[in-house]
Amino acid sequence: MSAFLMASSALFTVVAAPTAEAASQCQKNTRRFDIPWASDVSVTIQLCVNGTASSRRAVATVTWDRGDANGASPFEKFDVFVRLERNDVSKSTRHGDIDFKINGSDWGATAIASGAVVPQPRGGWTADGVVYYNINNDGEGQKTWSLTGSPKMN
Repeated sequence: MSAFLMASSALFTVVAAPTAEAASQCQKNTRRFDIPWASDVSVTIQLCVNGTASSRRAVATVTWDRGDANGASPFEKFDVFVRLERNDVSKSTRHGDIDFKINGSDWGATAIASGAVVPQPRGGWTADGVVYYNINNDGEGQKTWSLTGSPKMN
């Protein structure tokens, strides 16, 4: 190998930049919905506040199991609202209308995420949420499921 190649190859050193550790604080919410004319539906919503050094975001991960639903559509409405909050003041909100997903599959999962926010100042960040739902043909109209929010994150 020529002296030029040896010298030039020594000039290029790859240095990996340190990665920011991602952190999460989560709270699981579970509910079984009594569907009078079909199999009950079990829904779990995990609310998490996720963070890196440069941002915070609230995420609601929704999973469901309808058992043997036989093609039934249990919900007329199933709207999930997730909020990123700092000291109980909403900083970013996102809404997901997912009744068509639950009605269309005996089991599944989906996620709804708030917009990202730069965490200035630090401390007091949480994920919170609420579900507005209406069970098809039960005659009771819309109901509210208030979710338990996540623990605080810096």
